Amino acid sequence: MMAPGHMIPSVDIARQFARHAVKATVITTPLNASKFSKTIQRDRELGSDISIRTTEFPCKEVGLLESCENIASTTSTLMYVNFIKGLSLFQKPIEQFCTPRHKY
Repeated sequence: MMAPGHMIPSVDIARQFARHAVKATVITTPLNASKFSKTIQRDRELGSDISIRTTEFPCKEVGLLESCENIASTTSTLMYVNFIKGLSLFQKPIEQFCTPRHKY
């Protein structure tokens, strides 16, 4: 869920994995990435194999403003409902990041 109460712990878990020599990638939207990119960069400079990949949230497709990439930015019930609909459309780009690009 793209909400501060979910994103902060998710990033913290990814950072912990990276500190234990596991490659970690945080997949999020550009606006959400900006909230923790400095922390991730600092971890990279300290030797952690962690990165951020971004993909666009389907704001327009569900009737939201382009800046509505986080549930905290919804200001009405309709925006909240549209944001939840957007999450289902957001699933496909996330799956594409997780699908291996090479056949073995």
